[in-house]
Amino acid sequence: MDNDSIQIRRIFDLALENGKAYENLRSLCKNVGHRISGSKAADSAVNWGYNLLSSMGVDSVYKLPIMVPQWVRGTPAKAYILNDKKKLNITALGGSIGTNGELKAKLVVANGIEDLERLGKEAIKGKIVLFNKPFDP
Repeated sequence: MDNDSIQIRRIFDLALENGKAYENLRSLCKNVGHRISGSKAADSAVNWGYNLLSSMGVDSVYKLPIMVPQWVRGTPAKAYILNDKKKLNITALGGSIGTNGELKAKLVVANGIEDLERLGKEAIKGKIVLFNKPFDP
């Protein structure tokens, strides 16, 4: 078992020291660019990967047809949070549901689901809940 761990570590170290993974990632990100779902660039990325693997002499490289919805950016909207005369610009991800106008309510901060449950329904009813949880990159 220890020999397996040592061998796996050697392969891992060799890949980090002499591999091309980072260069391939750089090429995909810089040469192919943004790959929004259903876009021509997404199709280019598939072809990029296919050609790269084929050039490596991999024994089986093929593309499978799949249905992918095409993401289309909607009309940009401006939004902000006004608190103590400070304006904080905000944005939402594609597919977010609009409010059809101005939305005013008190803000309740929760650090997670457990915190939200601790606050209880009456403390959050009719308010905007901000989940103050760090993003794990």
